[in-house]
Amino acid sequence: MIQVNGQAPISPTTSPRSPLDIALDVYEETLITLEQESLRPTFEQKVAVLAARDGVEKKKQMDQNPTSISYARLLSLDERLKAQAKILSEDDELAQWKDSLNAAPNMWWWHLKYPLVMSSTKVAKRYQESISLLEAALPYPTQEQVLEVLLARDAIETSRDNQPLPEHIAKIVIDLDERLRSLADVINRDGKLEYWKKSLSKITPNTWWWELSDIEPIPTQAVERYEKALFALESPPKPSSEELLEVLLARDAVEKAWTKQQQPPRHLTAKIIELDKRLKAQSQAFANDDIVDEWKNNLKPPEMNWWWSFTRSIPLPNEAIARYEKTIQVIDNSKPPSSEQLLDTLLARDGVEEAVEGAYRDKPVPEKLARQIIALDNKLKQYRLDLNKDNQIRQWKDSLKRQNRWWWELKPAIVGSEEEPGTRKDWLFNTLAVVCLGVGAAFTAYSSQVFFQKVEGQEVQQADLSQNMAAVLQVIGLGAGGAAALTSGGRKTLEKLFTNLQLPPSKQAPTALAIAAGMTAITGTLAASLPLWGKVYISQGEAHLQNTNWLKAQDSFLQAKKFISGDEDKAEVEIGLGMSYEHLGDLAKAKDYYKQAAYLDNIEGMTRYARLSLVDFFLKNPPNSRVQPSVTDENLRQAHLFNQRAWIRITKWLDKNQQTPEKIDRNLLNLTQLARTNGSIISAVQDLIVSPKDNKALQDEEYRQKYWTESVAGLFKSNLDELKNLKVADNDALNVRAICFTYITGEQLRYTENITNVPPELFSLVHGYMEQDPNAPNCYDDKALSIYDFSLIEALAKMYKKPKYRNVLADNYQQQITNAETTNSNQNPQGFNPQSGYENQNSQDSQLTAPSINP
Repeated sequence: MIQVNGQAPISPTTSPRSPLDIALDVYEETLITLEQESLRPTFEQKVAVLAARDGVEKKKQMDQNPTSISYARLLSLDERLKAQAKILSEDDELAQWKDSLNAAPNMWWWHLKYPLVMSSTKVAKRYQESISLLEAALPYPTQEQVLEVLLARDAIETSRDNQPLPEHIAKIVIDLDERLRSLADVINRDGKLEYWKKSLSKITPNTWWWELSDIEPIPTQAVERYEKALFALESPPKPSSEELLEVLLARDAVEKAWTKQQQPPRHLTAKIIELDKRLKAQSQAFANDDIVDEWKNNLKPPEMNWWWSFTRSIPLPNEAIARYEKTIQVIDNSKPPSSEQLLDTLLARDGVEEAVEGAYRDKPVPEKLARQIIALDNKLKQYRLDLNKDNQIRQWKDSLKRQNRWWWELKPAIVGSEEEPGTRKDWLFNTLAVVCLGVGAAFTAYSSQVFFQKVEGQEVQQADLSQNMAAVLQVIGLGAGGAAALTSGGRKTLEKLFTNLQLPPSKQAPTALAIAAGMTAITGTLAASLPLWGKVYISQGEAHLQNTNWLKAQDSFLQAKKFISGDEDKAEVEIGLGMSYEHLGDLAKAKDYYKQAAYLDNIEGMTRYARLSLVDFFLKNPPNSRVQPSVTDENLRQAHLFNQRAWIRITKWLDKNQQTPEKIDRNLLNLTQLARTNGSIISAVQDLIVSPKDNKALQDEEYRQKYWTESVAGLFKSNLDELKNLKVADNDALNVRAICFTYITGEQLRYTENITNVPPELFSLVHGYMEQDPNAPNCYDDKALSIYDFSLIEALAKMYKKPKYRNVLADNYQQQITNAETTNSNQNPQGFNPQSGYENQNSQDSQLTAPSINP
């Protein structure tokens, strides 16, 4: 039964069929009819199938939520339709009817060809198999094997459909092409390649595999071919298109052979000049043949090959100049001239250039003609602003592919141009603008260097979106301001701006200075504000930590490293990175970042590094191990030293800032509880695992459990009482952490360690609240405890039981203490000066063993 939009359940068998399913039924019926009549289907049956497929496409576009069953059915029916491609493509009447419909390209069923185009994977496999067969038949492969390789390579290009091949297919094809090139002598051994190439019309320049027999001609052979082709062209009657093309290709071969020679034969120079004169005499025959012009468009010969320019008719200079003069008169009489009139003038100027080049290629232009052209050009330059209106000249140039002709590059007149020379005041403004832009560029370079610097923790240089946008906008702004206003590079930017503003030349220099000064002020302000960026990234990182977005927090803290310089900010960043890696389970990196913060004399960094050192100690020395840990264990030593240093700083802080419900320093309260917890755990480790004063803690389970209860449960009670006395809210993160640490420890004893007699001193603290109050926190949420908090809890629970090692003598205790003191004195961390060794941890006077709630 299916319930839809809150309505009563309905049976699937009674649900109404969608329009798409109905269209699929019609499509399937017409397909079945066509398949049954596959030998001699009628024209109507073929059209019915295609029309039914049209109907399916329309319904599919209307159905916004089609079922997967409908899609699967459509794909199956389409495969059956493709199987009928031969029947549908061989009907001439149907082909004419399809052409009249002008179906869209995406309606593939109207464009079915036979045979169907193979996929790139299949054609690559065919290509690979054909080359393998050819190589296996060496040294005497058959002509069929050679031809199959070439046709298989053709299929690769056909399957591409002007699109790049998939990367994995492209790598295969590149390797196979190298193998094919190595077989060039085998492929052309019998001389059949040229015959096949002509028969199959393989003359396109990109099919290099059909040119494996095209050995570079020597100049003498190329000139002989050129002369032979010219003779055929000059012979009556009218030359054919093939003869014209052969002449051009023969001239290409001469050029190619000539450029390949380091020292071309001199005796052929006069011969080539004579043949070129005969070729120029036939220029009209090329200009009147449209097919040759189509070949030129397909082959795309280099512009330097002048013989291909015969394919367009060139007017006489006088006729071209007369047309140019007429168009100039038209725009003179029009105020303002239209876009069509301006475009006609530019095209007329193109005609003048082509006519002059054709008529005076090797001779100077007559003086009278040159003066006439210069006068008309000066008139054309007066219409710079009209030509650049709405950027229309740029659009015309791009559409018509006009390059390197000054009239298509005309820009509005600016200060310092030939039409508008600058005054002293203008030059002063421009100089000041350049100075401002130079200063702004220096600010931009400094900001960009900060944005794109690589910081510790990043594998590559990396800037986020805001930094990229700031850098890009600065660069764009400097460019828009007219960098180096008096240079050609700066003019291009200024011209675009002044054209859009329709700014007269007299106002351009002050405007450039104002823009440059504004950009300098903006870039300078941005450079001065970079330290604030660091504060913002630190705030972002802390917010991500609160929302448990650990990876985003890492990115924010790493970005902050670029901008901060003070030790306090650096310590905040290191602690933030350590917390993110701690929650992600990377103990080594988390410890390293906390240690960096501790070296910056940060109390929180010290306590957190001490805490993770304890975690590392327990991971390497589980309490249920059969090997007793050493009193000189490095992790335990580091935990003691750093936590003792932190506690000394905390007690001094507490003396100056008395904690009251009305005045709570949350940071100080958090550090107090962290250091107290670390100190109690260190003491318990010493007295229950590492260096008990006698074997009673290892052999007497009742004594051990009593000590554990007084130490660990007493710690939890102290933390909770302190929070309660200071009236910290139940949902506060500090309270949640203290509650969850206590509760999870009890649960670990009950269910993991199977302790039936959980100490009531522990059980009575929070278990009633956690199991009865609906507002109790979720202690398994990542916000409450990290995975390494759970590691500490697991170790504390295991310490409740007797260890598996028992042969410990009380007189070993003093020797271990002596060794510890020696190690401490030799390995004291830089900048730290702890006052004592581990014995202070266990003494009655130690501040770490049982720090008071209000020290």
